[in-house]
Amino acid sequence: MSFGKIGIVNSGNNCYLNSALQFISQAVWVNKDLLDEEDEEDEEDELQNIYIKFILDKWSSGTLTNYNPKNIKQIIAKQRKQFLNNDQQDSHEFVVCFLDIIENKIIKNYFDSTLQSITKCFKCGYMYRTKNALRFIPLTLTDTNCTLDECFTQFITQEYLDNYWTCEKCKNNKGQKTLTIKKWAPYIIIHLKRFKWEENGKRINYRVQFPIYWHRKEMKNNKYKLRSIINHYGTFNGGHYTSCGRIHSDQWIDYNDKKNKPIKSQIIQNRYNISAYLLLYEKDDY
Repeated sequence: MSFGKIGIVNSGNNCYLNSALQFISQAVWVNKDLLDEEDEEDEEDELQNIYIKFILDKWSSGTLTNYNPKNIKQIIAKQRKQFLNNDQQDSHEFVVCFLDIIENKIIKNYFDSTLQSITKCFKCGYMYRTKNALRFIPLTLTDTNCTLDECFTQFITQEYLDNYWTCEKCKNNKGQKTLTIKKWAPYIIIHLKRFKWEENGKRINYRVQFPIYWHRKEMKNNKYKLRSIINHYGTFNGGHYTSCGRIHSDQWIDYNDKKNKPIKSQIIQNRYNISAYLLLYEKDDY
């Protein structure tokens, strides 16, 4: 088996899990630190220890060509009952649960940015500041043909508060909220909000142009490179998940359950601009 090329067995509607594992395992600096602190005797780290075995299988030059994720699924399902059966699930939700269950210092250090919210009262001028960890950046798709930068700009655009907010100091109902990312984590997970949870549900098939290398003025000296993508094909009520990931500086692999094949980086942006669901960016100086 070649470095980075491993398939994952689909035993029944678990493409959401397979794409999530391929996606997260592209965070190579997280992998390195998890391997450095591996503790086989700690039962509380059961998921982490099994995941480490997958990392070793994927990024070694061994003979395993297909990995069976049943143990990972069983451990997740113990704590998140929605994954007990063989129904199709949401890949984004699985990534959230996976990272929450491992939830150690390594995960926090590499994936958690700091989001600052500033709310200003228009009447008394009082300002409320809060800071929270931000592991996923949820972006609304702004148009039928939009860019990642346009979606992010909308995310941080000032929001005017009218009648559904109350100033604690003067009880006024009008204000303004601004979001800024104060600390950019080594890894950024972008969640493109492709599903509308209303009535019977709807998948948003807008094209999103995303860069291989991403930089904005808000990032200051931080620059990011794309490491992996989770793709979704289908409708709100069903479909199929795949992933693709960078294995060398300019070499990418398309992962589709047990199948994997090389893909040229030059065509990634056009091929996946409708299917892209999650994007994993890595800080370029790591």
